[in-house]
Amino acid sequence: MRAHRLFIAALALAFTGVAEARVRAAAVPIVTIPFLSIFGVYLFFKSVREYLDDREATAELRASKGWTATTAMVETSKLFAAAISPAGKGQYYYPDVVYRFRVASRDYTGTRLTFEPPIPLPDRLVRFDLDRMCPAGKHITVWYDPADPARNVIERRHGVFSVDNRNLRIMNGAEIGMAVLGLVIAATGIGLGIYAWG
Repeated sequence: MRAHRLFIAALALAFTGVAEARVRAAAVPIVTIPFLSIFGVYLFFKSVREYLDDREATAELRASKGWTATTAMVETSKLFAAAISPAGKGQYYYPDVVYRFRVASRDYTGTRLTFEPPIPLPDRLVRFDLDRMCPAGKHITVWYDPADPARNVIERRHGVFSVDNRNLRIMNGAEIGMAVLGLVIAATGIGLGIYAWG
């Protein structure tokens, strides 16, 4: 109950400015206030960055409904060492893919598996995608922009959202929601600090 009352009081201080809802310093763990503030700021900026990155990718995903399919030859399909895992155990990898196709007697190359920016993953996960989508030396289907074939991709997908999914806005909305949550957490931490030691 004490933690519950503390949280209610903190929200009141952060958003309504009710001076009577003061939180005594003795009721607030020392690490709670800076942790809430720092974590809230981190979550806000991380969510905003992801929103800006994904907004461009999802816009391209929507536009790809008008793209044209063709056959491409996979010239390269391998792993590229990226970094040590966050836990410090094992190597993480990016997919290293090059495929070639021809449009109107002109050759084009591509490197994108999906519209999602590549992220480093354990080798077994990267190999799974490479073996499934673009094994070396095989012919595969790729999609390209008829107005600019240099814009192309193997699968018209961003994460779990495909080109035919009608709920693409859910992803952007979730990121906005996480940014707002970050502000709420940061404001709660600041409010606790002001009224705990004020």
